[in-house]
Amino acid sequence: MHLIQLLKELSLQPQSTQELRRLILDLGIRGRLTKEWREEHSEVESADVLLERIETAKAKLVEEKKIKKPKPLPTINSEELPFTVSDSWTWCRFGSLNKNIHYGYTASALKTRSGTRMLRITDIQNDKVDWPRVPDCNISDSDFPKYALNNNDILIARTCGTIGKSYLVQGLNVNSVFASYLIRAVPTQLVAAEFLKLFLGTALYWHQLRKKSKGTGQPNVNATSLKNLLMPLPPLAEQKAIVEIVDQLLAEVDALEQQLQQRVQLKEDYVTAALRQLTRQAPAPAWATLQPHFKSAFDTPGSVEQLRQAILQLAVQGKLTAPWRQAHADKEPSSVLLEKIQAEKDRLVQVKKIKKQKALPPIEAEEVPFELPEGWVWCRFESVVKEMMYGTSKKTNNNASDVPVLRMGNISSMGELILDKLKYISPEIDELPKLYLKNRDLVFNRTNSYALVGKSAVYDRGEQKMTLASYLIKVTPMIDFVDSYYLNLYIVSDACRKYQIEPQITAQTNQANFSGSKLKQILLPLPPLAEQKAIVALVDDLLGAFARLKAGLEAREGLLGDLMKASVREVRNRR
Repeated sequence: MHLIQLLKELSLQPQSTQELRRLILDLGIRGRLTKEWREEHSEVESADVLLERIETAKAKLVEEKKIKKPKPLPTINSEELPFTVSDSWTWCRFGSLNKNIHYGYTASALKTRSGTRMLRITDIQNDKVDWPRVPDCNISDSDFPKYALNNNDILIARTCGTIGKSYLVQGLNVNSVFASYLIRAVPTQLVAAEFLKLFLGTALYWHQLRKKSKGTGQPNVNATSLKNLLMPLPPLAEQKAIVEIVDQLLAEVDALEQQLQQRVQLKEDYVTAALRQLTRQAPAPAWATLQPHFKSAFDTPGSVEQLRQAILQLAVQGKLTAPWRQAHADKEPSSVLLEKIQAEKDRLVQVKKIKKQKALPPIEAEEVPFELPEGWVWCRFESVVKEMMYGTSKKTNNNASDVPVLRMGNISSMGELILDKLKYISPEIDELPKLYLKNRDLVFNRTNSYALVGKSAVYDRGEQKMTLASYLIKVTPMIDFVDSYYLNLYIVSDACRKYQIEPQITAQTNQANFSGSKLKQILLPLPPLAEQKAIVALVDDLLGAFARLKAGLEAREGLLGDLMKASVREVRNRR
């Protein structure tokens, strides 16, 4: 089928299959999928006649007191019609095709079984219901018939974030009623319930629903609005033909989506295994194995991010700079560097420039996550830090002539400062002098969501007066002995995030937290100063290339998405 071929050509990303499903539903209710069927079945009863028979059947049910007499629905004006339909079709209101549209039963869910289930909005997921998980409720024998669910009932969520979500009841084998946040439509036997359900997934349905939904804080739709929805109606036989064709097409899309997901998963598994090999072996042979597949393996922004993290891990393991060490065999080891740092700290304490720091606990062998190259050493983070302090808790303002205050949003996930959307505080605040950021200070986010705790960046704005908010930590390294950019590179790496920070994040009043005391004690792989600078330079070059690659891939995905939408529009509008 030409349409499926189009799907296979355009569905280059798993997320695009949702657009394809919407297209199929829209083509179905426009009669675009059954043109050949109509040519072969020109003798079928027209939808106008079908609609008259439905009205006659409903009138009989009213006469037999099986349903209440419905209120007249608004006349359909020609200017309301969004598109033309086949001569054998007609336009009608959704309510005209249903015996009843009404709200559900109000009751509390029980923790024990009473024999009657109560289906709720939350029990409907991806057009399915896991009936064993649906709770029971208390309902009287007199009320049960009014709310009892039957096969071919259609349930529609009328409020909250799921407004408009629908479910067609089929294969029901339990006694169940439906909850009050659902509306039930009971189709007549002269219309295919599956066709009505198909309509409830189309752009035409959703467009009307959004216009009719009411409420600002919590939009909702009522039964009257649903009854008045405008929809195209084909003859009953064609309704069934449309449902059959749509089901076939959606099954093909499901298969296509599964193939795409399998392909993506295989690629992700390959990328993960390759990068794991890269970080566990010497980089040169592992990179040589990976390089022939580089272009095909790293073709999504997510895989490029994996590669970025692999590069950071290789850097802090000393694997990127193995050739550098061979060329600088006479370098001073980091153990000597630590001694010099401590001597300088002692001097600063003596001249009262800094306070004496508490002794840090010794590093036990089981704490060390990986081996370091010769000349490197493991140390506690505070060993290379002059001082650390929390930011200001003073209320901020929007006066740009005051002192800018860095906040969590000013630190990117890539470990960089973003100086926009700044807030300010008065320069007269007493605590400010000591909280002014110095060039090459680190800014560390200590509290927020789990994913955002641990973000850091280097302050590199010279002597510009700027401070930071209380949920950030100002870290002043011993910059004559350590490179701030190397420290930041380590903090944003998975080697630090997964093994030093995440295990110690705590939840506090619905927020994650990582205190300054914990930051002082994380383990740091410390190279000699010259090698720190070499690592930073090399990583900057590599990550610059990867940033360009990621930007290109994101632009490509955007272009493919636009192409997909344009192609769908062309198919949808084709006469």
